[in-house]
Amino acid sequence: MRNSLKSLIDFTMRRIMGFGGDVPRTEDVQNSILKLLQDHGKIEAIQVVELLYNNHARDRMVREVLQAAQILVNHGQILAFDADRRIDPVYGNEATQFKLVL
Repeated sequence: MRNSLKSLIDFTMRRIMGFGGDVPRTEDVQNSILKLLQDHGKIEAIQVVELLYNNHARDRMVREVLQAAQILVNHGQILAFDADRRIDPVYGNEATQFKLVL
């Protein structure tokens, strides 16, 4: 009984506090963004979630997608836009649009 209670508490803390385990690795999300951009040319953060990660908590996955996009922007692989203005994805939202760097 004690071990199952600890497992439940650990799962709940990871889920509520966002500590690992319940979302794909950042590298996998980065690769997903790049693949979708190759196929579509441009894509919004929410589209990445809806197309590939709809089995995860939506708000959590939007944050994960924005974090992964931040790394790709820092590496010069993609650009992020909000209302046609370049932004840092960390300040983005689900409508943030990504484009490949040409």
